[in-house]
Amino acid sequence: MATYKQLSIGSKGDDVKDLQKALGFTGKDVDGIFGEQTKKAVMNYQRKKGLAVDGIAGDKTLGALYGTKKTQTSNNAASVQSDAVKQARTLLAQYKTDRDDAWEQYINRDDFSYDLNSDALYQQYADQYARMGNMAMADTMGQAAALTGGYGNSYAQSAGQQTYQGYLQQLNDVVPELYGMAYDQYNQEGQDLLNQYAHYSDLYSQGYGEYQDALSQQKDAAANLVTLIAMGYKPTNAELTEAGMSRDQADVYAKYYKSVSEGGGEGNGKGWDNGDYETSVVKKAQLFVGADDDGLWGPNSAAKAKKKGYNSLAEVVAAMNYSSGYFQKFNEHRFDEPGELFSDNELKGFRRTLAQTRGKEGRCQLIDDAINEGKISGKTASTLLRPYGISEEEFKAIMGYQ
Repeated sequence: MATYKQLSIGSKGDDVKDLQKALGFTGKDVDGIFGEQTKKAVMNYQRKKGLAVDGIAGDKTLGALYGTKKTQTSNNAASVQSDAVKQARTLLAQYKTDRDDAWEQYINRDDFSYDLNSDALYQQYADQYARMGNMAMADTMGQAAALTGGYGNSYAQSAGQQTYQGYLQQLNDVVPELYGMAYDQYNQEGQDLLNQYAHYSDLYSQGYGEYQDALSQQKDAAANLVTLIAMGYKPTNAELTEAGMSRDQADVYAKYYKSVSEGGGEGNGKGWDNGDYETSVVKKAQLFVGADDDGLWGPNSAAKAKKKGYNSLAEVVAAMNYSSGYFQKFNEHRFDEPGELFSDNELKGFRRTLAQTRGKEGRCQLIDDAINEGKISGKTASTLLRPYGISEEEFKAIMGYQ
């Protein structure tokens, strides 16, 4: 029997995430934290498999859940990323390094100081004034000696020295100007570093948005792939890469859905029961109750519905009230061809516009217009509204679709 890391209340990390996914958790429920919800799911699985019901995922429970082919490298599996995510993450890391380096250089600069002896320009002035002073001193001493018949005397020396000192004084008069030039240069160097920091900060912000977009696309691809795996589809390596999923993870999903199909589960023995409803209707019902719209009405969807007071999928469908304009508008573009939706760049621009729009009413109106124009799908609309704390129900109320 394979040996597994024991998981129980308080366990955290990628091993817990793998366990939660294998138990059928999706979306935000896969949080990597072994809490009461995960314990109940483990106990339900143990009960179905005739194992000791203790809520602890040990070798027997995990062996039954994963099988002997489960690779004990969950950290490696969890690190699988799509090419787009890898590229965005690499750029983001580089932007962060450049930004932090610029800031470190700025805050760790030495305080301004000015040393005449190390100023090359001052040395040029000093040499120049010294040569001019020596020449003027020689001329003055020669002129003074001529007055006494060409013989040197103390007067000639004194006059020459005064002339030389006059040139040195002119050199001292240049010092304040040189100091000011050095201080201006110091300030400019600091401003250049701040400009670099601002530039790399902008690149980092842009890179972070692109990284989040790539993660979102990977998450969508993974959700779609899990739905296909649940139906018996074996994904290609390219599809796994796009979804950021390893072959081991795909095998875990496949084994789980096969086990619940063979071992019994909800309604139809597959762990999910769509009744007589089309997949498109089930997805709309899942959006209505706040569940992931994977088209499979299972335990998570039912739990979301229960929290909203609905005891069955039929009750949710009845409550949706398709005669209202809201769901017609909110879902009519859900399954449009990609060519009818925003391009990636257009969607990025739309997100920025949404962030700059003030108030819930303004943002809801912007979303509603985009839906009506066929620019975004209902799923995308829900995703865009979520960061601003706007639920689908609140959207309906604000837009008057109730």
